[in-house]
Amino acid sequence: MFKYLLSFFCFTAMLSLAAQDNAKMFAMKLEDIIDPDGAFLDTKPEDFLTKDRKPFFKWLSEDKKDAVRYPAYDNGKMDFLSVPLCEVVIRFEDGAVGKVEAKIYDRGDVRDTFSSAEMDDLIDRITEKMTTWLAVKPTELRKRKVGQADVQRKVWIKGQVAFLMKWSFNSKTKQSEYIHLDVFKFDQKSDPRRDLPDTAGQKADTVSKKDIKENVKKKDDGDVYVDNVPMVDQGSKGYCAIATAERVLRYYGLDVSSSMLAQLAGADADRGTNVMEMMDVLKKCSAKFGVKIYPAYCIYAPEKNFRDMVSKYNNIAKKKKMTPISESDNILNIYQNANPELLAQARIEADKTGFKKFQTYVKENVDKGIPVVWSIITGVVKEEIPQTVVAGHMRLIIGYNQNKEIVFSDSWGSAHAYKKMSFEDAWSITTGYYIFDLRKQ
Repeated sequence: MFKYLLSFFCFTAMLSLAAQDNAKMFAMKLEDIIDPDGAFLDTKPEDFLTKDRKPFFKWLSEDKKDAVRYPAYDNGKMDFLSVPLCEVVIRFEDGAVGKVEAKIYDRGDVRDTFSSAEMDDLIDRITEKMTTWLAVKPTELRKRKVGQADVQRKVWIKGQVAFLMKWSFNSKTKQSEYIHLDVFKFDQKSDPRRDLPDTAGQKADTVSKKDIKENVKKKDDGDVYVDNVPMVDQGSKGYCAIATAERVLRYYGLDVSSSMLAQLAGADADRGTNVMEMMDVLKKCSAKFGVKIYPAYCIYAPEKNFRDMVSKYNNIAKKKKMTPISESDNILNIYQNANPELLAQARIEADKTGFKKFQTYVKENVDKGIPVVWSIITGVVKEEIPQTVVAGHMRLIIGYNQNKEIVFSDSWGSAHAYKKMSFEDAWSITTGYYIFDLRKQ
């Protein structure tokens, strides 16, 4: 017996599939969007957000209009064949629907898990529903290993459409990981039934450094920025490092998902505020995809940088008769108690060389078309969209304006895709910056 409680903080294990079958619980059905015969593949981006769909879907990028997203935790409820959905992303390519990514279950969203037997039971029930709906039988594909867990897959081919279901249970941790359904146009050259390598075996060799340099654009106001970096909305999960990794890997041409990356990295939806943990996640995500994570700076390496900043801050505070900060505090406590203006001054004066390198590093990589992975402390400096919580976080730096400002992008949706901050403020909250180095020239 299974049951979803579709609210973000209070998802429970599935206890009653019969409760899911109550169509009155849901306001929209995915099968009304993705018909079995594939007519939906011709839908243009400008025609997708009809009046009845607007309450459910939002553009991941208002400018690009290349993908829409439905998140279960803050929109009306949506189901597929009477099974509730955690998230749906519909991606557009060449002016029409390219792929539908539906999360039936994801531990990161649900914050709960269930047994292997329950997982098998649910997969059997979904398989029966899919087979009846499509009137074709599925093909079982070989298991694949991702991290410590097996990924199982089966595919239905209906005319010009492929319906690929993927699910994973981690036998080591005894945790259910995810159940996803990808829907896309069937191509005989890459027939999934031939069991070709999927995302887990991809390498970032579909684009070269020459290719990505073509994404460098310049605005009339002097902004130089990297265009075409996909938006990934992490929602309310502590997946900033995972979402950031997904954005860069997608930018490099890889079809990856946050669920798979989280599984590879052993990430936790409620974790991710510690800079060293985030760095560990990035390393694990990069190793599988032919890219190398290059750490250019960490506030703790060497620790002398951190101690010098605290010492410099206290010297300035003493002269201004302000409260000092304690080196023994953890970094979040220090940032919670510090004066932002003094902190910015102390960071620059304590490490002028580091500040200059930061400016140079941002400009050099943006000019190559490479976004810079940026770990920070939020809630310290004023931002265009105010952040009030002092916490560790990860973003992408995608541009600059001379030595004045950086252009950065957050994995929080369309409103956070293109924001600016002075280099001084940016340096004052920086705990690290890195790049995924594309090995192919």
